[in-house]
Amino acid sequence: MKTLSVQGCCKIEKKGQQNWPNHRSKLACCIRGFKVYLCGGDGFDSTDFWIYHTNTDEWTKLESHGDAPKRLQSHSLHPDWDNNLIYIFGGLYGLDTPLWSFDIDNRLWTKIESLNGPSSRTGHEAILEKDNRYLHVFGGYVSVQGSTNEHWTFDTLNKTWILKKEEEIFPCARHDFGAISDNADWWIFGGSCQLEPLNDLWTYTFCKQQWTRIKTRKVPEPIYGHKLIYIRDTILIVGGNISSNSTWGFNLKKLKWLEVSLPDNMPTLLHHRVILINDNGETKSKKPRDSYCYWRKAKISPNNELDPPEYDTKIFINRAFSIESKNYGNNFFQSYKFNAQTAKSSSDNLLLSDLDYRDEDYEIDSISNAKLDFLSENTDTIGDDTETETEFSKLPATNELNQILILGCHKSFKFSPLTMWKLTLSCN
Repeated sequence: MKTLSVQGCCKIEKKGQQNWPNHRSKLACCIRGFKVYLCGGDGFDSTDFWIYHTNTDEWTKLESHGDAPKRLQSHSLHPDWDNNLIYIFGGLYGLDTPLWSFDIDNRLWTKIESLNGPSSRTGHEAILEKDNRYLHVFGGYVSVQGSTNEHWTFDTLNKTWILKKEEEIFPCARHDFGAISDNADWWIFGGSCQLEPLNDLWTYTFCKQQWTRIKTRKVPEPIYGHKLIYIRDTILIVGGNISSNSTWGFNLKKLKWLEVSLPDNMPTLLHHRVILINDNGETKSKKPRDSYCYWRKAKISPNNELDPPEYDTKIFINRAFSIESKNYGNNFFQSYKFNAQTAKSSSDNLLLSDLDYRDEDYEIDSISNAKLDFLSENTDTIGDDTETETEFSKLPATNELNQILILGCHKSFKFSPLTMWKLTLSCN
């Protein structure tokens, strides 16, 4: 089994007269390609929208209009890239069901009106299922009531809310906890319940609509104000109220916690946000498997045509090989086409013979025996899977480097620029 380790931490600082967000914590953000979308926080202009370009380390402010909320902090933000929308929930007190959508193309805010929905809350976690229809909201801090364990589901198509009935096996009330999804399950850990920190681990399986508690002999200390990252079959804790030279990762294959050392210059992080990017600054929303895996930023349309990629193809083979097309030569990739042997329209897994495509950026619409043309439409189909495997086996082995982008924290002067770090991880 490969070991996950933290190699280093560096602070990203504003250079010269760069446009840069003001400092804030309790912000929300999401990712797409080389762009990180940031909204709100407890600083000034707390409903402003910004884009961070991970390939250039530059910020762009989005001017917006419409029915925008006046102030947001400890809210959640969830992208529906199929419709170029971002859903924003919570972050305010005293409002009934604070839910908005933000149209990226038109930069337009819209307040979503619905009946019998959840009251306003902060410190919750939420996730939009991979089909972009159901938005799940769990926990949070509700004014007067305090911590809650309500689990709400919003149907984005019918604009209706459903409160999940509390069952015998169900997480207790909490806020400021960590949550992450591996597509099939939604994992939550820790948090605070009426000022008492927690260290229990739960998973919600979407297809079964069921909560399960994961118990292990060895567990981290109770913690709140942290975030979770999913990387290499491991859920990693980043930050929190505990100051330590180490953190913890939960291995999903062995179902046990492992301690991970941290660099000496690791900052104290609380009420921040984290995003996983790879070693060239590209936002990383894909999860490679142990089989042959080809990464593409692409869209498969109903007529089985492959739209042009937004950025260079990157190849990962058995998690041991890593190479960019621009370094190896585009002609190598342009000489191959692959035919789909099987395809599943019900999920984001597109299985091509021995090749395993797993990518949140794929749209799969009733594909059967689809032809995928990599890069060039006028190249001839040559070779088969065996020949392809032989070619790829010549690629050099490398360690897999990843970076965690950390945005905001509670310890900084409000008039200063937004605080940012990059945490480098290695899996070898």
